[in-house]
Amino acid sequence: MLKSYPLISLSFAFFLLLSNSSNALSQDNLTSLNKITFDLSGISADGLVGSSNNLRSIDYEFCIPRDEQFLSEIIAIDPIIQYYPHSRGRIGCNNNEYLCIGNTHNPKWKEILQAIAKLDYVKKIAQTDWE
Repeated sequence: MLKSYPLISLSFAFFLLLSNSSNALSQDNLTSLNKITFDLSGISADGLVGSSNNLRSIDYEFCIPRDEQFLSEIIAIDPIIQYYPHSRGRIGCNNNEYLCIGNTHNPKWKEILQAIAKLDYVKKIAQTDWE
C-alpha cells in the first residue's frame, strides 16, 4: 500500500504554480523587450555608451495613438519625454499618432524603457539617429 504525503504534494503543486507564473511573466517581459529594436547591452547603469572620454546617451523614438490619455500615461512614466504631434520621425508615425522621443541619460533608463515597451499601444521602440 502506498503512503500519502499531502505536504509534499501540496509543496509540489505550489512549486508548479510559481514556475508557471514566472514563465508567463518572463515570456511577457521577452515579448515587450522585443519591441526595442536596438542593443541595450552596451548601455551603462547611468544610461551612457562610448569610451570614458566620449560618453553619450541613446535617443529613442516610438509612436503612440493621438490621445491625451496615452500621452499622459507616457509622461507619467518619463516626464522628460518629448512628443511631436506633426512629425512622423524615422519610425514613421501616422497622422493618428504622436511621435515620442526619449533618451537613456537617466539612472532609471532601463525601467523606463521596459515600462514603455509593456504598453500594448506601443508597437516598436527604435534608436533615433540624428543627422
